[in-house]
Amino acid sequence: MSQSILSGTRLGAAMLGLSGIGIAAASDNGNDVALETIIVTAQKRAENVQDVPISMTVLSAATLENYHADTIQDLQNYVPNLLVQSATVPNQYFIRGFGSQAANDSFDQSVSVYDDGVYGGRNRQFMIPFFDISQVEVLRGPQGALLGKNTAAGAISITSARPTDTFEAEATLSYNFSRNGDDIYSYVSGPLTDTLNGRIAVHADDQQGWVKNIGTGTNDPDNATRQVRPSLEFKPNDGVDILAKFDYSQDYNTGNNLIQTSTTSNTVTTIKDEPTPFGIPELDRTNASNASINGRFAVGPDTLETITGYSGYSNQYNLGATAGAPEVFVVGFISDFSQYSQEVRLLSPTNQTVEYIVGAYYDTSQFHTKNASTYNFGGGFAGQVQTQFTQHASTDSVFAQATWHIVDNFRALGSVRYTHDSKDASFDEVTDYGVPIATAPSLTGSETENHTDPSATLQYDVMPDVMVYATYGQGSKGGGFVSNTRTVVASDFQFAPEKSKSYEAGVKSTVLDKRVLLNLDYYDTKFDNLQVTTFDSALLTYVTGNAASATSRGVEWNAEWLASSFLKFSTAGAYLDAKYNNFPGAQCLASTPPAECSPQGTTNLGGTTLLGASKWTGNVEADFNHPFINSWKFTASAIATYRSTYTISADENPLYGVEGGFVKYDANIAFSKDAWTIAVIGKNISDKLTKSFAYNFNGIGVADLDETREILLQVHVKF
Repeated sequence: MSQSILSGTRLGAAMLGLSGIGIAAASDNGNDVALETIIVTAQKRAENVQDVPISMTVLSAATLENYHADTIQDLQNYVPNLLVQSATVPNQYFIRGFGSQAANDSFDQSVSVYDDGVYGGRNRQFMIPFFDISQVEVLRGPQGALLGKNTAAGAISITSARPTDTFEAEATLSYNFSRNGDDIYSYVSGPLTDTLNGRIAVHADDQQGWVKNIGTGTNDPDNATRQVRPSLEFKPNDGVDILAKFDYSQDYNTGNNLIQTSTTSNTVTTIKDEPTPFGIPELDRTNASNASINGRFAVGPDTLETITGYSGYSNQYNLGATAGAPEVFVVGFISDFSQYSQEVRLLSPTNQTVEYIVGAYYDTSQFHTKNASTYNFGGGFAGQVQTQFTQHASTDSVFAQATWHIVDNFRALGSVRYTHDSKDASFDEVTDYGVPIATAPSLTGSETENHTDPSATLQYDVMPDVMVYATYGQGSKGGGFVSNTRTVVASDFQFAPEKSKSYEAGVKSTVLDKRVLLNLDYYDTKFDNLQVTTFDSALLTYVTGNAASATSRGVEWNAEWLASSFLKFSTAGAYLDAKYNNFPGAQCLASTPPAECSPQGTTNLGGTTLLGASKWTGNVEADFNHPFINSWKFTASAIATYRSTYTISADENPLYGVEGGFVKYDANIAFSKDAWTIAVIGKNISDKLTKSFAYNFNGIGVADLDETREILLQVHVKF
């Protein structure tokens, strides 16, 4: 596809490939057409993604807009080996089968998110839809040596759009017929003075949900989102570049996407009957603020980079269970989080025999959550209990990377990060009235940890645009404390850190005059003391602890073929074999023979597939664009996403806890002329009903229903 054909439209740029490769401008005679180079910052430097020895997927802003993908959960449709479970508590992120279940709100994440370089270890920090994005990089495998803390399984890096030195303005209005709602996004960007550029972006979204609740007469979850992001870039000379950004978001949801599933047959419905329990509305409301100052300064031949960050949110979350009959249970959370961080790094010039990066990082955070559970199980068993949890954490780390160009086409890379973590926490529980559902003592705890995460890589350029690599890397994630489990006792209050070791080998190639891209990698990753959270159906609460060990190994690939200046085909996929090596004391599965289940209801899950791990994931995409009539341009894109069977509940009950394999289809058809683009977008066009997370609550199967079909009309104008 030719950028000249699509100039002036962001939707038209949607042929930027899912692997991070797009289509360069074609000459007038159509003979000079090639896949475009995409620049990433996965190794703290701006590099061609095909030169980076990491298995990764890059999504451009145009690709995200093309399919109206505006949440991290949407990314799993385009990134093999990525799973985002929409749980009854914050989202859960998994890469290559590994991740951190979300029921423990104080959990650090094994898959961390970075927003313009600012670390985000709490999944609620980035559940709000993202907007005004430049690109998203998804890195698979441990990234702790250079990228940052708590990336034992991988990382997601989000880069916002920067202010421009020429005037730009855009507005996009989308109407969602399936959700009876509208979505408005706009920005203005340009120079304020000779040395100062500014940008301001706004977003508003009002949508009804996809689950019909006849108990309340609403379509749940009903969502209203408001976001604003001003940013300034100061460039007084070639040696100084300072970018400051602040964004504020409100994300209010009434109701939820929980459905009751049959305990006798594997059926799914979009209808539920759940009146408001105890008169307490089910809701999920978040207010979030994020700010960063990114500086880049020339220091002789070197470059000094600084990232100063703040991230914070407050959240109120109510979840009830009525079973369409008497009030049974409602739990309410009120949480507050704040984090301040500072990173400094020094980069040597490139094109040297030895290149280096050295740096240091610090953050401090405060987290508080209050959990009130109101219940009535009948027979006089009723009451209300509250828990409160507070945690203060801080991290200091230093890191370094060196690249030695042994010869022109062979190089060795070595990285290491040393991290010191400390946490202090307290937990209290009190019964407000009635019969206690559980009794937990007042608890306090402190922990201090030191971790060293090294990595080593060999890269060899077989020929121009064909590179092979082999990497060994280690990752770690700090231990922590149980924040919101009513039955916690002193022996279970603290859990241990987890560690990962990974081997990876791959090839990245762009061949046939840069019209064909072929990438392939093999990986083998082992986790020790893997942190896990499971729902205990007997205690009606989540239990957090450590599995002994687990291993994930498999193959990932992506390929692109630029058939002509107006037609491109892409595919990406992964094979995954992820299992517990040893997991004593785990909750018995629905399929566990009685002889292997202890009187306490526990067993060893060694040899069992990890929660959420599909053997096969992948997608196939086709993109077409061509001049139409009267200077109009026509573009069309379609993608089919496949995911094989995976478990979604801790007990792996086949009636509600296993999601069968499925294919989902998204598509976009657009017409553009001058500054205007009109598009029709379809998501999950075949209306495939799938579940992302499930558990057994008091004998009832409960699951989160993924979004059903969406059809949108979008009008876009650029000035």
